[in-house]
Amino acid sequence: MDKYIGFYIDRPIGNNIFSYEDRENKKIYVPKLIEGTLDDVSVGEEIVFNEIDEDIEIKAKGLKNMIIYKYQDKDVYIFDNHNHAFYFWIKSLKKGNFTKGCKLVHVDQHKDTREPENYNVDIDNIDDVFRYTNETLNVGSFIKPALKHDIFSEVIIIDSSYGFNLDIEGEYVLDIDLDILIKDCRTPYLEIARLCHVSGGTIHVRMKKMEELGIIKGTKILLNLPKLGYDVCCFVGIYIDKTSSFSEVFEEMSKIKEVVELHLTTGNYTVFAKVICKNISDLQDILLNKITVIPGIQRTDTIISLNQPIDRNITI
Repeated sequence: MDKYIGFYIDRPIGNNIFSYEDRENKKIYVPKLIEGTLDDVSVGEEIVFNEIDEDIEIKAKGLKNMIIYKYQDKDVYIFDNHNHAFYFWIKSLKKGNFTKGCKLVHVDQHKDTREPENYNVDIDNIDDVFRYTNETLNVGSFIKPALKHDIFSEVIIIDSSYGFNLDIEGEYVLDIDLDILIKDCRTPYLEIARLCHVSGGTIHVRMKKMEELGIIKGTKILLNLPKLGYDVCCFVGIYIDKTSSFSEVFEEMSKIKEVVELHLTTGNYTVFAKVICKNISDLQDILLNKITVIPGIQRTDTIISLNQPIDRNITI
């Protein structure tokens, strides 16, 4: 599909130019573009970005495939390495997906507005656009050529969550780097590096090592539950009549979406569950019609949380 059929770049061009002479690995992979859905997004085994930072070679693996899918009749592209956006913009422009000269809304912690090596590209020739995208542009220099060639009339940069409520008038193309969602456990490596007075590469290697050791299990997005209508948090102490009922109780409790945590405990309760629900009536329904009817549960005690003044990980 398209010119993105999966290929290597082994010369010091495009995204492969960074620290090229000093690197052990001399090539990066540009994944194949496939039609799919969000379910097809997965990490592959190929190195898609490579650089050296403080004598540490960073070999970053990326997506197994680039994805194009339809959302409300719009083409959505999912890919690593932001410079490929230039090619996809012009391809979409040729398909009539947006009007030349509209706005670009760039949602990213990085502005990506560095000057490219040159602006020499024939945007009417898709082959030349492909060449320029992969041989001249890199992850930080793809926006200015789009402005230079009037693909967009202006760029609106949203580099923090404070801009999410910005009211943008007129037609625009939305360009999102998911690092904008980084917060707390997903703080950018460069920001952690600044606070620790080391390089971004050092932080990357240390984080990778802790993942390999199992110290870091993963990351997650923290939801503002009241904004989603879930205003009640409570804890349910559950008495189970006999140990042979444990497995069935755990299995049935796992089917209740409002049960977000389940702990096997010592003390007065056999099991302690954290339950999130919309209101007291919702809580009553969950208790009477979902939890207490499970075979093996003898009785329950419910404690409603009024506030959560502390919410944190342990500091080591």
